[in-house]
Amino acid sequence: KEKTLFVLPAFEVFPEDYVFVPMRGRKHRNENRYNFSKPATEDQLPANKSEIVEMVHAQKAEPFRVAQFAAGQAPTRYKRWLSLPEKRPGAIDHYYYPVAYEEKFEPYVLGHQPGIPHYWPGYRGSHNNKISWFRELDRAGYKFAALTDVFVTHLAHNRDINALYEKSHIEFVKTIGEEHRLHMDHHYPL
Repeated sequence: KEKTLFVLPAFEVFPEDYVFVPMRGRKHRNENRYNFSKPATEDQLPANKSEIVEMVHAQKAEPFRVAQFAAGQAPTRYKRWLSLPEKRPGAIDHYYYPVAYEEKFEPYVLGHQPGIPHYWPGYRGSHNNKISWFRELDRAGYKFAALTDVFVTHLAHNRDINALYEKSHIEFVKTIGEEHRLHMDHHYPL
C-alpha cells in the first residue's frame, strides 16, 4: 500500500524552423532559448520511445524546459531514461525506477490514491503552483517512480515571459507561498 505516483518524463518538441537564441540575446534567463515563426505541430509528435530518443539525439526535442528551469524535471534523471531500452511487448523488466523528491520538482504524474492531497487552490497561473503540490505530496509521504516507456510531449511555441517577472506577480507568489506553508504545517505537521 505504498503511496507512489508514476512520473511521465516530459519532452518539448521543437518546430522545424527553430533557431537557438544565445543567453546574451535574451532579456531573462528563463526566456525561450529558441525562436521560430510558427509552433510545433501534432504531425511532429513521436509515436514511441525510440522516436523521442532519436529526436533528442537530433536536437529536435529536449527534456521539458530543461534550460529554463532544470530543477523542475531534473530528479527524473533523463540520461537514465533515455539509455534504458524500449520494453519488449509483454516484458515487465525496466518498467519503472525510483525518483527521489527534490525541492522545486514539478513532473507530470499518473496515479490514483484515495486521500491524495487536492491541488491547492491558492495558486493561479504559473510559478509555484505545481511545485507547491509536489512539496505537499512529499510531506504527505508519497513516493515517485519514472515509467520507462511512457512519456508526454509539449509542442514548443513562443510565449511572452515578461509578465511572469513583473514585481506584482513576484510579490503575489511570495505571499501565497507563505499561506501554502501554513496550510502544510496544519495538515502535515513535522
